[in-house]
Amino acid sequence: MLRLTLIVLALAVAGSAMAASYVVEPDGSGDFPTIQAALDAAVNGDVVLLGDGVFTGDGNRDLSYGGKEIAVISVSGDPALCTIDCQGSSAEPHRAIGFNGEGSGARFEAVTVIGGYAPGSGYTANGGAIGITAGSPTIIGCVFQQCQANWAGGAIAFSNATPGIFGCDFIDNLANWGGAAILGSVSDAVIEDCRFVGNTASSWGGALCTYYPAGGEVRRCTFDGNRSYNTGGAVKVSGTGWTGFYECVFIGNTADNTGGAFQASEAVVDMERCSFHHNASPDGAGLRFVAGGGIHLSHTIVCACDGTSVSAMADAGVIEFTCSDVFGNTGGDWVGPIEGQLGVEGNFSLDPLFCDPEAGDLRIDADSPCLPHHHPDGPWTCGSGIIGALPVGCSPADSPLSEEVAAPFALQGATPNPFGDTTVLTFRLSQEGSVSLEIFDAGGRSIRHLLREPLAAGAHTSTWDGRDDGGRHVESGIYFAKMSVDDRHLEQRIVVLR
Repeated sequence: MLRLTLIVLALAVAGSAMAASYVVEPDGSGDFPTIQAALDAAVNGDVVLLGDGVFTGDGNRDLSYGGKEIAVISVSGDPALCTIDCQGSSAEPHRAIGFNGEGSGARFEAVTVIGGYAPGSGYTANGGAIGITAGSPTIIGCVFQQCQANWAGGAIAFSNATPGIFGCDFIDNLANWGGAAILGSVSDAVIEDCRFVGNTASSWGGALCTYYPAGGEVRRCTFDGNRSYNTGGAVKVSGTGWTGFYECVFIGNTADNTGGAFQASEAVVDMERCSFHHNASPDGAGLRFVAGGGIHLSHTIVCACDGTSVSAMADAGVIEFTCSDVFGNTGGDWVGPIEGQLGVEGNFSLDPLFCDPEAGDLRIDADSPCLPHHHPDGPWTCGSGIIGALPVGCSPADSPLSEEVAAPFALQGATPNPFGDTTVLTFRLSQEGSVSLEIFDAGGRSIRHLLREPLAAGAHTSTWDGRDDGGRHVESGIYFAKMSVDDRHLEQRIVVLR
């Protein structure tokens, strides 16, 4: 899976050079007949590779890592090809995994989970697909679809946990609180590059809910078409925790009561470079704030919501907007708790010129006032950062920012992948640059330097022979090729099978 990131993700697995890899197939062939059998036999640092197909039945659901730092990963790296069907129901509940105290080396990657069901009350009623009690497991590139919790976290529930969730899709999940996920009881999660689509909550947070001293960071996520029958169509943040939302998109979310896209109560919220469009609620179609806490919102667009842009109760705490565009909301723009902030601290009200908002494309036109050199108060009033979550996407070829926002390079893949002897990495540069290409193991350790030199623009290749810098063959398992140009990085997941 390719992922552009400005901060290198340390994928922590406490493995050693002697870590083992086991293959499990849906038909029971492979090294073990079931996923659980492989987990029981594995030790810290081992990798369980899942073959393509649909895993069902006992031993392939209600999984336990047993406190061990093990990675369960689809061999293809494509969740569309590898599925765990929990086949859960109110009469026969099942989830995919129950984590309990495992560290970040406990990984679940590139698998689709469907049909999870968490019944009853208490812990068993939370996390239709995955329940996490304490610990800090890592979940990467998975799809959670049509899972349900009787109480909280239709797909995932965290309690006293610090998980990392990266590049996952949450689709059509259902719960009372947190249609897709819930963080509670001193949890602190990192959620990045995820999509929350069509999830539903009967009470709080159509997609995501936090409560009491829980929070974390949510980066580069999209919340699309989620619904709450009460508050927080996409997100409900509640309690005394701190939560940050950065470069997130909120589009087409609905709350029947308050907070069409987002609602916060007591919590302290930091929000930067987000885009809100066409969210709806009778009270606070974009955002709603109640009961203390406070928010600092900057470089954000709140546009075309069906109702007031922002609403708040009298005791909602400090609500501060800077360098933001609030425009075209049917119930008013700079009104209610943000009345008086128009024209102050770089705030304005102009059409952001989204490329195709009706089709869900919230990238901006090259003439958008949300670009730093087009700010209505003068160029660079708000510094060099774009206002909103997404860059220019419908610019003419001669746009002054067309080169700036174009991808400076692309890591196009490894062929073959998985491989046994050698694989060829293909990449492209849009302009001359100094390139570094390294191989990292699953624990985030650099094991092989393939390339470190200036290269001309164009297509290039580099071959990895499956050896480390000492000339030793690496063990079977998951590795990552990281390509760096200046301060930007791309990663390519590579599987070695010997």
